[in-house]
Amino acid sequence: MAVRVEFSKQEIKKDKFADFMSSAREVATSNVTTIIGVVLGAILIGVVIYFVNEGQVASRNEGEQRLAAAKISISRGNLQLAILEFQSVANEYEGKTIGEDALFILGTAHYLSGNFSESRLAFERYVKTYKSLRVRVASAIAGSAACSENLGDYSMAATEFTKALDYFSDGPAADDYALGAVRNHLLAGDNESALAMRDRIKRDFYGTSDVLARAEGMLREIKPSGSGQSDFSVESVGSSSESSIIEPEPAGTSDSDNLSSQ
Repeated sequence: MAVRVEFSKQEIKKDKFADFMSSAREVATSNVTTIIGVVLGAILIGVVIYFVNEGQVASRNEGEQRLAAAKISISRGNLQLAILEFQSVANEYEGKTIGEDALFILGTAHYLSGNFSESRLAFERYVKTYKSLRVRVASAIAGSAACSENLGDYSMAATEFTKALDYFSDGPAADDYALGAVRNHLLAGDNESALAMRDRIKRDFYGTSDVLARAEGMLREIKPSGSGQSDFSVESVGSSSESSIIEPEPAGTSDSDNLSSQ
């Protein structure tokens, strides 16, 4: 009776490996110089790729951890500590997604701390440096406008709110930008421009009656003064400049917002 011999998978692998090594030795003997050169080249390329990738991953992870820690500092009310870290990450990772997020939040953190000059600088830098998301860029422009308004530079604020509206007229905060422009035109005493923006609202926001109503409410507050400027005050209707700054979304996540074609 024939005896059936069974081999384990490990033994079969060993046999296959032995056959491979035997044939490899024969090839290596006749082509040793070529093979050594190819193998060393492959190893060197692999080592370079490994360390480059590992360095990028480690750097990215470190940046993300620092960004997360800074956000926690904000939630705990430690704005100054968060601002220092956002500034550092924004500088070290400029041009990268982490740096983009850090810079936008830096502008917001400065705004929350009441440092409107530094906030405006951060938002202006963001607008010059990054263009990946229309909603984020428009929000940064509006953030700069809100800072100008808080600093009493109403003409600049009106110009910036209008710029934000022009940049993203179909965006989620377009009505806030339009109303911000009306409000600041009135605060600057430029009633003619305020009326022109009211007409634009009537034309472009016809489906949103409350936007027009709010603009009309501001215009009703105009009281001519001897200097030819209005006595309109922002307290009479309330400022909505803070609502113009949108909390940032992760950069590069929306195809519809991508500006690569622009």
